[in-house]
Amino acid sequence: MQLSGELRGKMIETFFELHIDVYYPSMRSDLDNSLKAVLDCLQKTKTIKNDNKCSKIVARRFVDKKLPRIEFSILEVD
Repeated sequence: MQLSGELRGKMIETFFELHIDVYYPSMRSDLDNSLKAVLDCLQKTKTIKNDNKCSKIVARRFVDKKLPRIEFSILEVD
């Protein structure tokens, strides 16, 4: 997962929604395992202050054998 410069270090402290598309190399992986890993990475990179502020997750799973990846966006909510 690469984090764009505009998100790294943003330290979002408000409630937010995570919209995430996970592209696996096969159908063998579980989507829910990726969600926790991504939230942990977002905390470590100081993109979010705490993952307990995540109020909604919209997750989709795809297969891309040539280019497995994670694409996501964060929407701050009031």
